[in-house]
Amino acid sequence: MYTVLLTYDLEAGNPARESKHNLVKNAMKKNGYADETQTTDGKIVPLPNTTLEKSDITIDIALKDLRVAAELNGAKVEKAIAVLLSKALVI
Repeated sequence: MYTVLLTYDLEAGNPARESKHNLVKNAMKKNGYADETQTTDGKIVPLPNTTLEKSDITIDIALKDLRVAAELNGAKVEKAIAVLLSKALVI
């Protein structure tokens, strides 16, 4: 399996969307997802706010994990993109 890069938006119109975002993101991090990555020279850098990565999973599992984390925290995923990374250049 590869590293999956997952980016998402929670449904708009929820007045507590920002707090829900934090709950969903923290749930995903507890499930092994990271909100930072390593550059080619070894430096650790944060990913964009609603982007996470995890190794040794499939894109289907990543999307399912996100839907479950959102549902458990009273949020709804508006859109999400999951891609497999076989090689990435991070600057």
